Amino acid sequence: MALSPAELTRTLKGMLEQRKAYQDHPWIQRYVKGELSRPQIRTWVEQHYCTVGDVHDLFGPIYAGCPDPEVRVRMLENLWEEETGKITGSAPHRELMYRLIEALGGVRAQIPQTKPLPETVARRSFLRLLARTRPFYEAVAAISVAGEAQFGDMAETYARVGETRYGLSPEATAFWWVHAKADKEHGGTAFEIVSHWARTDEEQQQVIESVRQSLDLAWCWFDGFVRATA
Repeated sequence: MALSPAELTRTLKGMLEQRKAYQDHPWIQRYVKGELSRPQIRTWVEQHYCTVGDVHDLFGPIYAGCPDPEVRVRMLENLWEEETGKITGSAPHRELMYRLIEALGGVRAQIPQTKPLPETVARRSFLRLLARTRPFYEAVAAISVAGEAQFGDMAETYARVGETRYGLSPEATAFWWVHAKADKEHGGTAFEIVSHWARTDEEQQQVIESVRQSLDLAWCWFDGFVRATA
């Protein structure tokens, strides 16, 4: 039996609370306590770049496969902000990642050649597969509900910790400050889209399974940082 939109939203939010890698993973706990080195933090941000640095590769297919004009506008606004930073008055989010990586000791010219960890390859491949082959709302669930929503919840904490415990400037942490606002909005919009479009029991169960897999892959992604920097 299909869930109501409110029931589906509660189910998905409950799943996030139980598997919040961006908050509960030991890697994040170490970061918050000031126990990571700058090179370790740089590995994290570089792998974030490898995952969503070419964000058009994810949101482009979702936009093209969306039949709802109003939802397409929301997605276009999301992509416009990612690519330009003009909605938040900042800079392209790729550029903000560059600045943070440079502040952590990275070299700008070398960032595009960063080698993704196996866990990053697995996560990005999964998200790209959904963006290209699954209904648009299912891809939104895996990318924005399972990813952007929890990243937005923690981004302000990342920024404050980066400044107080690791001596990063507000200019360097702007990547996190911008996402503290932008990804919260994107995550909230994603819940609305998914709960409206996933109507049948079969559609909802597939959404739930894709969110579960996405949450598990996010956790494994952080496991990769632990393994690679041990």
